[in-house]
Amino acid sequence: MPKSGKSIQQVAALPLVATSSGFEVVLITSRNDGRWLIPKGWPEDGERLEEGAAREAREEAGIVGDIRTKPIGTYDYMKLLLSGERVHSNVSVFLLVVRELQKNWPERGDRKRRRFSLAKAARRVGDKDLARLLRELDGKRADDLKAALKG
Repeated sequence: MPKSGKSIQQVAALPLVATSSGFEVVLITSRNDGRWLIPKGWPEDGERLEEGAAREAREEAGIVGDIRTKPIGTYDYMKLLLSGERVHSNVSVFLLVVRELQKNWPERGDRKRRRFSLAKAARRVGDKDLARLLRELDGKRADDLKAALKG
């Protein structure tokens, strides 16, 4: 975990599931207050950013899939540390094409997991910059989003 008082880098997976009517995103609740969000955390030493995002998705949400190597965007928020301090966090977001939603995962007892349309997810997440990113994805043509998922 980084030292407080500085800007920190976090990574997140934006897990997408293709459906007959478009795409759905898998959201999880935060452990503290039940807000809806995407799996995120700190990359570990020696881990590429996208690898960290995929690991967080497995640990926090039981999601296994194919992670993209380039971020689709970023968002910022104020992270509340266990010490009670707040620190600026910049989150790099990577698309994750969902292959499996595991029935058991490390943080299953701490979080809820649910699929939402991109539009509904944008309304449900607590962070305005993450909501903006979800709205932008929802506004893309289906072919553009499919191409991004393949890339």
